[in-house]
Amino acid sequence: MSLASVFSSALRRIRRYLAPALAACSILGGGLHLVAPRVGWAIGQRIPPLRYGYVMFNQMPSHIEVVEWRRESEPYRPLKELLNPLSIGYGSSRLALAIRRRADLLPTACRAGALGRAELKTTGYELGNGRKVVSRRVQICDGSHLIDAEPRVGAR
Repeated sequence: MSLASVFSSALRRIRRYLAPALAACSILGGGLHLVAPRVGWAIGQRIPPLRYGYVMFNQMPSHIEVVEWRRESEPYRPLKELLNPLSIGYGSSRLALAIRRRADLLPTACRAGALGRAELKTTGYELGNGRKVVSRRVQICDGSHLIDAEPRVGAR
């Protein structure tokens, strides 16, 4: 019996039993998540990864702020082009969360010279049935300080 035939028969057995086993586990797990809260079982408390749910965010933010930048007479572009957050595919949202968490992020980046001479526009949106603009702010980074270019418009 050669190694190839042993490997081939093992692969056939895995294919034969793995797909039905995965399907059965998926159906069982989904059923437990539906039934457990109604019966009073606390599945998530015993299995740590399920304790906080299977979603990334359990609350929808009601207000977001989008920061864009430009130099001289160029059009506004996303700030992720300048600050380059460490993320693949979702840099703008990662940066928006970082700005929301650290209020001093933009002034610090300006003092460090990461922004150069740029004009920053922060637009606040109220989320709900539609995107409603609730605030707008324009700031200028002169290479070392962040200065308000015009009065802040809006409540927030």
